[in-house]
This record gives sequence, C-alpha cells and structure tokens, in this order.
Amino acid sequence: SDRFYRAVGIFELATRIFETKDRAMRWLQRPQPGLAGMVPLEILDTEPGSRSVQRLLTQIEHGVLP
Repeated sequence: SDRFYRAVGIFELATRIFETKDRAMRWLQRPQPGLAGMVPLEILDTEPGSRSVQRLLTQIEHGVLP
C-alpha cells in the first residue's frame, strides 16, 4: 500500500508540473536523463526510486535542471 500512495503522490506532483494528466503520464513513461536514463514508472516501486523521481520533479518545478 505504501507503493501505491507513493505512486499517487508522484503522479499528482507530475500532473501539477506538466499541467495535464496526459503530459504527466508521458513524462513518467519515458526514460529521463536526470534519472540516468531510467523510466520513472519503473523505479517507483522502491523508496529510493520514488525519492529520485520526486527529487527530479521538484528540480523541474523550480527550474533547476540536472
């Protein structure tokens, strides 16, 4: 259940940043350079992976690109 709530929180953050659910989901499904080419949805099942995705999204939100 923790994984589910982490994923929901990440999706909500991504939706706020990218402004639509579709754009958020596209971002979450694609390899991201700021995650060493990993796909965000594929690493959300672990606490460290979720923290990495959240950190990257927060950087994007504040205009600090990796």
